[in-house]
Amino acid sequence: MSQIGSQIANLNQTLTNAEIIVKTDEAYWTYVQTTELLKLALSYREVITELLRNVQNAQQVGLIHRNDVMKVQVKLNEAELQILRAENGVNLSRKNLCRIIGIPLDSDITIPETFDEPLLFTPDPSATAYTDRPEYAMLEKHIELKEQQIKLVQSDFMPQAGVMANYGYMNGLTLNGEKLLDRAALTAIVSVSIPLFQWGEGRNKVRAAQLERDVIKLQRDDISEQMALELLQTLARCKEAELEVLLTARSLEQAQENMKVSGDRYAEGMETLANFLEAQTVWQRAWTEHINAKTRQRFNQTYYLRVAGKLGNDF
Repeated sequence: MSQIGSQIANLNQTLTNAEIIVKTDEAYWTYVQTTELLKLALSYREVITELLRNVQNAQQVGLIHRNDVMKVQVKLNEAELQILRAENGVNLSRKNLCRIIGIPLDSDITIPETFDEPLLFTPDPSATAYTDRPEYAMLEKHIELKEQQIKLVQSDFMPQAGVMANYGYMNGLTLNGEKLLDRAALTAIVSVSIPLFQWGEGRNKVRAAQLERDVIKLQRDDISEQMALELLQTLARCKEAELEVLLTARSLEQAQENMKVSGDRYAEGMETLANFLEAQTVWQRAWTEHINAKTRQRFNQTYYLRVAGKLGNDF
């Protein structure tokens, strides 16, 4: 029972390690996400600043109305606000990551130059094993512990025998060439205890211990089904996230091309300023969705590793 308890403690440590890894991954990829959103905000401000310069020049020569300049100026103000929010997000997410990994909050952390570093694995849609999870192993160990408790209860109501032996030797002073004390003694005791009447006490205690074991088995079966369902759900989310990244990347490419075409048409006088600004907004929204999709993909990768029992074992 002591060995099983030690094994349960080790499994609980593995579970704690896995939870720490999940929190660390969430904090890390949130930091990467906010950094990418800051890059987006800076790029959007650069685009709006260039547009403002062009419309101001056009307004000075009387080609457009001052109202158009004010529309672009409003967009530039929004871009400045987005940059401030993004910078705050980067600062807070970095400090949160520092807190989780146990380093000073003002420490610098190196992150990838881009968000596109390769994934650590490809989820296997055919994988259904969840028995590597520490939660499942802990339930199995609890059942083993109950089995040992049943044996312990049974032993209290069975015949018991004990043997004790004692050997002693005494050696005293010598008087007139003769030892006064020079003898050995051996003592042996055998005891036997046979319970005669229990009045059903032993049977009831054993039955109670067996019921506790059966309850844990039912809990294990129920939780096992939940673990299997959770694994399937996580696999489905991984697949959805992979498709979402692909589709948002395609949407971003189309939005960039649309913004370029709209800018060319606006420069030629064939597109209104409102349509050009809308094209820029669509491009910004598409880039944001692509960043969020890649972040969710990283989260789902970590969640899959957790529910598959692949986190914490090598901590």
